[in-house]
Amino acid sequence: MRELYQTHSIDAPNVLDDELDNAIKWQIKDLLDHGVDEVLVSHYRPSHPDNRAKQVTAVVVEKQLVESLINITRESGLLMESIEIEELSIGNALIKHLSEDKIIGFVGEDDKGLVFNFYNGGELCFSRHKKGRFMPKAGEGEFVLDTDQEAQEESFLLETQRTLDYVISQIFRRPLDAILLQQESEKSEALAETIKQLTETDVILISPKVETKQENSQAPNLAEVGLALGMEA
Repeated sequence: MRELYQTHSIDAPNVLDDELDNAIKWQIKDLLDHGVDEVLVSHYRPSHPDNRAKQVTAVVVEKQLVESLINITRESGLLMESIEIEELSIGNALIKHLSEDKIIGFVGEDDKGLVFNFYNGGELCFSRHKKGRFMPKAGEGEFVLDTDQEAQEESFLLETQRTLDYVISQIFRRPLDAILLQQESEKSEALAETIKQLTETDVILISPKVETKQENSQAPNLAEVGLALGMEA
């Protein structure tokens, strides 16, 4: 789903709130893949610890895509209430692990690559997505050479350490209270222990359980789980 929209961190234009999205569109026009008349722009305010209220994250999506989704929804007899992005919907699936007085990191992987989300006071502060394959999946060990798995895990730890170093030194300026690691395979426990030793931070394995009555159906990813939970709230 990430390939369907763009995000850009910018300083918010000095305009009224009801004019903000349109002003953002023109501010980032040179960064767009389409013309300004062909896109829709929204935004959210990251929960920065130093209350950098001027910074926003712009979300850009092609107008034609949204119109198509609305038409499909209407033809199905449904009502579309909102469109969510993955960065925000993941937080709905993690809500019981987040706290108003804690800084929490999340490390996981979707079908495109690594996902790093960091929460301040229960709200999203910073998100990073690194394309590629990094985390070993359940049941794939017999098909992957040990050397390939070792290289994969080394790349995962390198990207994780690099991201943690950045958010701790440049954003929070203090250690995280905990790290949530998405459980992908039997190797996840070993990865969690390694991260704990490297960062001296508690690492909690999470694996949202989803029941389905459909045989051979693919389990939803964490963002999809969060989207469903957000609709129930």
